[in-house]
Amino acid sequence: MSVENILNEFKKKFIFSDWFNVCVIFLFSGLLFGLPILQTNMTWRTDAYFHLSRIFDMSSYLREFRTPLLVNLHSFADVGQSINGMYPFLSITPLVFITSHLSPIHQYFTINWIFILSGSILNYFVFQKLGASKLRSLTAVSLISSFINVFAFSSLSLHGVWSIYFMFPLAVLSISRLKNNNWWYVLTLSMSLSFMLNTHLLGALLSVLLLSFYYVYIFLKSENKPKVIAKTVVSLIIFVILSLSTLTNLLTISKDSLTSLETFQLSAGTVNIEQMIHSLTNPSIFGISVPSLFGSLFILDIVFLFLWKQLSKHTHILFLIGLALQIIVSPYFPWALLQKTPVSTIQFPSRFVPLILIILVIGVATDNFFDNTKLIIAINIFSCLLAISFQTSNASAKIHFPFSHLKLITMITQSQTYLIIESILF
Repeated sequence: MSVENILNEFKKKFIFSDWFNVCVIFLFSGLLFGLPILQTNMTWRTDAYFHLSRIFDMSSYLREFRTPLLVNLHSFADVGQSINGMYPFLSITPLVFITSHLSPIHQYFTINWIFILSGSILNYFVFQKLGASKLRSLTAVSLISSFINVFAFSSLSLHGVWSIYFMFPLAVLSISRLKNNNWWYVLTLSMSLSFMLNTHLLGALLSVLLLSFYYVYIFLKSENKPKVIAKTVVSLIIFVILSLSTLTNLLTISKDSLTSLETFQLSAGTVNIEQMIHSLTNPSIFGISVPSLFGSLFILDIVFLFLWKQLSKHTHILFLIGLALQIIVSPYFPWALLQKTPVSTIQFPSRFVPLILIILVIGVATDNFFDNTKLIIAINIFSCLLAISFQTSNASAKIHFPFSHLKLITMITQSQTYLIIESILF
């Protein structure tokens, strides 16, 4: 069989076989995001200890068939109530339960890999429901993978960001189908919003803020508004039921006079072009650096501008929305005037960047122009190379961390697992 025939066979598989594409996603995510599971030690800083210890707490409670606490006991004295309130436990509880037999390091990385894998497979089918072909759906999944820095969460858990990548498209699909007779999307809307809320509070609030504008558009466009209202009410009821544990816990701790959420200068958390370009240089995550996804956003902006004439009106609207949001999160927006308002709760205006990215990815997935085979190959290769680059460079940066190494050592004593932090100073 010639090389051309082999390539044609693969092309047919990508175009016509969901099972083949799901296997590709499994292998790709395993090689890209599953390898850290093999690590026996890790180096981290800042919030990672909080996330490691809260997962350890949850495992301990689940092994004893008790409900985990919203407040993490190991790190509570340092971070108070607010950080606990931002990271509810309900969404990752099933993942913690099925990995509770693993050591803390292996459990932590396994949870993250399963999170990414299941979200990627879900997105693959959601994009098809939004009108994408199988090949475009797979390309969109590949593109999202380039936004995920598998080693960055050793410094800061990004479950909240990932929940946006994997639940926002489902919420968009569900809202778009509220005007139809299919009540299944009422449940998926509730589940997607609840999952985001039960994962990261601020991420969910920002997502709902943007989704509300889309909901108003769908409502005004609908010919049967009473049906849309009825479905919305049912969806809200289901959402409250699914999120009841998180909502009640948040109300409980909000009555206490414990530490409040740490405030930052909003104007310092904006995004500018210099940061976008700088993030593509793959700076060390230790010291002054910016998230790699800023550079991904910059690249997508250039691609959309370059292909503007070939894109559909629908994609034009999505890109213009993305540009408007980028102006809002830029230094040109008067964030300093909002410092003393409740808006300061978001801490960093750059929290909108993952939402902008997923909006642009939806544009890529749903525009027929991207059915071009050469373009799809280019996007997939570039996404893969970019994702690999971020993982390897940050892994190298951790090895050569110049200040101190923190190692997580697992000791089994009297059937109890303890976390011991050993600091080795140079």
